Amino acid sequence: MPDDSALSAIAEHARSHSIRVLGLFTNRAAWHIRHEPSASFSATAYVPARGPDEGVGKMTDIHTQQMLGRPTGAFVGASWVALGLGASVYFIGLYNAHMTLAEKGFYLSVFLLGLFAAISVQKAVRDRAEDIPVTGAYLGVAWGMLLVALALMSVGLWNAELLLSEKGFYGIGFAMSLFAVVAVQKNVRDLAAFRNVHPDTAPVEHTGYPTMG
Repeated sequence: MPDDSALSAIAEHARSHSIRVLGLFTNRAAWHIRHEPSASFSATAYVPARGPDEGVGKMTDIHTQQMLGRPTGAFVGASWVALGLGASVYFIGLYNAHMTLAEKGFYLSVFLLGLFAAISVQKAVRDRAEDIPVTGAYLGVAWGMLLVALALMSVGLWNAELLLSEKGFYGIGFAMSLFAVVAVQKNVRDLAAFRNVHPDTAPVEHTGYPTMG
């Protein structure tokens, strides 16, 4: 059997070897921490660290997945169809109406003012939601013009010498066009934002014929 000195030497060698292994592991972990600062790990989830150039108004990947969604083709098409249908019905009815040119010009101007104001309101609200600076004056003017267009249309139809069915016809066409133009504007912004974040998601055309190669 080995004596006490041999056992002490073996124990000392094992202790020194353990210290070297532990030091090597510690140095390697420190190297990873120094050379991989782009990611931070937790016990529950992986959260990408923000870079120094990511300021206010820039969305992270998590925000992108939650906030950005590509609208479906059906909704985009339905929005355009609703806008075209509402505007066409309104214009056709106005063209065939027994009114003076001044009255037709009034209803046409109010219609166009309402569409532009609705688009401006949607843009201002969307910009503020995305932390894009919007002055209070612009937002106030946009809301004011929309309310003015609604008030002018309501007063004009109320005092017009038209049947109730005709008044309802113009009112429904105007309201439908306002809602549709807001939906179209939303889809345009959503598609632009989605393509900006995902530029490589363009659909690939398939001809249906095998490639020759």
